[in-house]
Amino acid sequence: MEKIVIDVDDVILNYASALIRHLNSNFGKNFRKKQVKSWDLAGYYPIETEEVIKVWEKFHETEQYSNLKIVDKAKEGMAELSKKGEIYLATYRDERFREKTERNLEKLPSIWEELIFTNGGRKRDIYKKLNASYVIDDSLRNVSDALQEKVENTILFDQPWNHQDDAKFNYRRYRGWDEIIGDMKN
Repeated sequence: MEKIVIDVDDVILNYASALIRHLNSNFGKNFRKKQVKSWDLAGYYPIETEEVIKVWEKFHETEQYSNLKIVDKAKEGMAELSKKGEIYLATYRDERFREKTERNLEKLPSIWEELIFTNGGRKRDIYKKLNASYVIDDSLRNVSDALQEKVENTILFDQPWNHQDDAKFNYRRYRGWDEIIGDMKN
């Protein structure tokens, strides 16, 4: 059975949009997701680099974080992928946010085998341990790790922050779940 590892944030759940709305309201800014080319929040908001972790943790305590929306067509995409193999959801988040993360994921059919938290670590070990056949992620670092682990089907889920260094990598970029679903059906 093929193992499919799907990133949670901004592939399944609309994390960035909620975080940006939260930061905009706290700092009187008006950034939009499409403007974010890097996750260096200090480059967009008046936050000292040392404070970024605290700002993220504070966001995880908000109502916005507790009610993240599902990425468009993620339900349908997961259903299509589940026909190909076992789905594993992976997140960079800390384990202490498991309960809220699981509550957000309740909006989806329970068709995944496991929700894996890296606690800020790399996903490379997950790909290797599972002998993943597919990886879908919005992080160039995670996609690069998947390629290094020889994951046959490495998919970069298009986001504004992942357009640098495209020429260096041999992955497929998809602009959304519609494209992934279309490719899976062919």
